[in-house]
Amino acid sequence: MLLLSGKTEKKENAAGPAGKPLPDLLPPVFFAFSAVLSFLLFFAASRLLSGSTAIENGGGIPPETQVFYVLSAAAFISFFALLPSSAARALVFALSLYAFCFSAQALGSGGGIYRFAFTAVIVQASFFFTVPVSLLCSAVSLILALWMLQPHAAFSAEVPGVGLYDGLYLCVVAALAFFSSFAVKLTAKKISGARYSLRKVEDIMDRLSATNLAYQNYLLMSESKAVEKERNRISREIHDIIGYTMTNVLMLIQAAIHTTDAEKKNGILENAVRHLSSSVDEARLVLRRLRERDDSGGNSIGVFFDMAATFQEITGIRTRVDFGNAPRVLPAVLRRTLMRMMQEALTNSFRHGRADEIRVSFWSDGRLLSVRIHDNGSGQERRGQPVREGIGIKGMRERVSAVGGHLSSVFAEDGFIVQAIVPLDADGEE
Repeated sequence: MLLLSGKTEKKENAAGPAGKPLPDLLPPVFFAFSAVLSFLLFFAASRLLSGSTAIENGGGIPPETQVFYVLSAAAFISFFALLPSSAARALVFALSLYAFCFSAQALGSGGGIYRFAFTAVIVQASFFFTVPVSLLCSAVSLILALWMLQPHAAFSAEVPGVGLYDGLYLCVVAALAFFSSFAVKLTAKKISGARYSLRKVEDIMDRLSATNLAYQNYLLMSESKAVEKERNRISREIHDIIGYTMTNVLMLIQAAIHTTDAEKKNGILENAVRHLSSSVDEARLVLRRLRERDDSGGNSIGVFFDMAATFQEITGIRTRVDFGNAPRVLPAVLRRTLMRMMQEALTNSFRHGRADEIRVSFWSDGRLLSVRIHDNGSGQERRGQPVREGIGIKGMRERVSAVGGHLSSVFAEDGFIVQAIVPLDADGEE
């Protein structure tokens, strides 16, 4: 089966900075988001304590001051999560969890500091790791939070714990953070999977295209060789007919010359005439076959309709050919040039334009032939933009120029157009 040829043009992807695919950027976005949010939450919690951080001259450091220092350190440590190392992120999470536990033990529910610190920790637990590890870290963080925030004594003082509603608040925050990260990771995974599948399909299409380009060329060469073989066969038949006929007629004439009997001589000559007449009829039949072969193949326009029909059958793209007032027989070089142009244009429309309808139009003013290939693909999205010529279009331009023609291409309002104008008496080389 005849398939398609052409180069693959990479699809424009939803991309972030430096043209990287979005799924490839999602993990750094996870870490940056959680690191910045953790910094803001720890910093906000420490600011709530900034008014009570004076160090006593005669005694030790007050609990509020210690918590202030610990939360401030946790805020700045959170930025180490941006390092491309899972060990660094694990260390940041462990230190953040320690900072939360320290503040919960030192202050309990006093001042609501625990809300900020716990949210920072649970965000890190949800976004720093894979889904199973995130679930484990979130569960451990929640259990430690509920345990540390029970009423207890710290620094020789009673520390208030959290009530039922505050405990439910912690559970809701943990669940929302985990399921949000899970949804984002799942979406990123699906996008990555879809993009991977697309790349595999495009790779397969590339290999099919390369293989079948060679197959198309082989078929064209086989057709040309078949025509040449048929010509050689017919030429041999003509040679054999003429040689056999001339030899026989020559022998009959010589026999007639050396025959004295008038009746016998007339019979010999009549036999020579019949033989010659039969041979002429046979030669005419062979020549007629040769001419019919030239008319049905050779340089006729039928190959363009055949190419369009085959292309439509394989791709499902509606492909119409309108030969207009163009001559039904073209010079061999011109025919081959336009075949190659049409082949490449159809392939580009299928591969790059994603078209579902292609129109091929021929028109002649008696001296020049115009060939216009118009698809309704994605070219309309880049209407007015210059066409960046790849190997395919450059190859078409070179072929058309070789026969004294001109090729143009443009993104149109309703697709993409390639047009060639060539002289009908082209006699150049491809």
